[in-house]
Amino acid sequence: MKQGTGSLVKSVFETVIGMMTYPVGHREFGALLTVLVAVDLFFISAYLVTSAIGALGFESREFVRFNITWEHAMSERFNYWKWFTAAILLAAASFKTRSRVFACLSGVFLTLFADDYWRLHERIGAFLAGRLEIGAMVGLRPQDFGELMVWSALGIPVVALFGLAAVSKADPYRGHLVPFAIGVAALIVVGVGFDMAHSVVNQLTGPGGLDFLFGVLEDGGELLFGSLVCSYALAAVAGTHSAVLRLQTAPDRLFRRS
Repeated sequence: MKQGTGSLVKSVFETVIGMMTYPVGHREFGALLTVLVAVDLFFISAYLVTSAIGALGFESREFVRFNITWEHAMSERFNYWKWFTAAILLAAASFKTRSRVFACLSGVFLTLFADDYWRLHERIGAFLAGRLEIGAMVGLRPQDFGELMVWSALGIPVVALFGLAAVSKADPYRGHLVPFAIGVAALIVVGVGFDMAHSVVNQLTGPGGLDFLFGVLEDGGELLFGSLVCSYALAAVAGTHSAVLRLQTAPDRLFRRS
């Protein structure tokens, strides 16, 4: 049992290291990731600068465009593009290779795109909070509980798609599931976990430094991890025979019995 657990931990560690060093050997991944992260950092930096200028008393209506916590900001629309692009690229990889893994992953990112673009968790969450007359608890607003219910419902097809891909033992591209799963899990941590923590901090301390920090961590994290998974999607479709070979070794050990 201990040996099996140790092997699992080792495989996860090797996968994470592989994700960090992946751009070194693969031009498609490295090029797109560099461009996307550069744009992400521009949006984050612009938000920090305009917030600092605003704190000094110099307000401008244009500053809201760079507010990464605003639902209609340019950075938010940039993320919509990432989810949709990742879904299309993975669908193309599935068409090229007839891989169920890529088809399922495409479905995952279409779900993320639909939620973000149509603001499903916010709109339906607000409806549920009012309809069910949910009260505020443990620092969370009724709206937060409604959003958690919607996220839980959206998680069902996402988990089902990952599960369907995982049982495709004959699929040579099954090793892609682990890095994509890590990327999606990181998105959940920053997009859901930090969102709820941000809400609690706002309720307990009000607007201020800590509230601002959680806003940057939440929305800045979504930008950066979104760039990561979008870049993996490009690598999948651009190099299904060469660029992805590294992902078919160590990560796939997670699906094998010890």
